Amino acid sequence: ISFDTSMSIISVGSVFPLIFSVNASFNRRDQALESMASLKAAILTLYLMFRTWEKQGTGRWAHEADAIFQKLLDDIEWYLRSQNPTAEHGNVVYD
Repeated sequence: ISFDTSMSIISVGSVFPLIFSVNASFNRRDQALESMASLKAAILTLYLMFRTWEKQGTGRWAHEADAIFQKLLDDIEWYLRSQNPTAEHGNVVYD
């Protein structure tokens, strides 16, 4: 039995899923970066609010907020960089 098939059918069948997968991965990465940028912008806005709206001018609230925000960002980065993130790893962000 012999078949006279074109290689284009086989190549389209294997290349299309590969390209689709790469494109989907890129879109997920892009969306994650946009979300992370929005989070950092919101944190910066809150920090500046604490720094400029304090009536005493001591900077105490801004210093405390800075420590909390820095820990939050460090915990998020640790979670995102962990090799096998689990629900227990995610608790570090919320605790």
